[in-house]
Amino acid sequence: MDSDRKQRLEQLKKENKVVQAQKRVENNILLKECITALASDAEILKKEDADKIYRVFNETIPFLPWGIDWKQLKAVHIVDDVKKLKSVCKSEYFYIIWNAELPIMKSDLFSITRCIDDISAVEPDTWLLSLNCDEVIELYHEGKITVGMVSEK
Repeated sequence: MDSDRKQRLEQLKKENKVVQAQKRVENNILLKECITALASDAEILKKEDADKIYRVFNETIPFLPWGIDWKQLKAVHIVDDVKKLKSVCKSEYFYIIWNAELPIMKSDLFSITRCIDDISAVEPDTWLLSLNCDEVIELYHEGKITVGMVSEK
């Protein structure tokens, strides 16, 4: 196969991967229900903005293969009731982050706690990152909610 055809084939594969990812998002019923539940209380970020936030999230939050490395964060709290988040969190607005394929949403903590079941149903693990990226909440797939402040670098 000549190099032009090979490049074209690689380009088509990339485009197909993007289209398939978009279809998975469009067909994600739990995501649709989450968006409906949050209604006007949330904003879906544009792809470019979401990519930037996801990149900052991965660069800022220390991860181990099984989740956040809480030992590298400060003021870590395990919250047994979602209603207690308001008393533990300093930030009022958070990005809702699932995996890189799904859109990132921005919402206030009150709306997030009101719709927590819809939010956490979208993906097994869900993270909330404060707008200034100094506070993170993990909604772990086993029901555990952990809050931590990002350590200064």
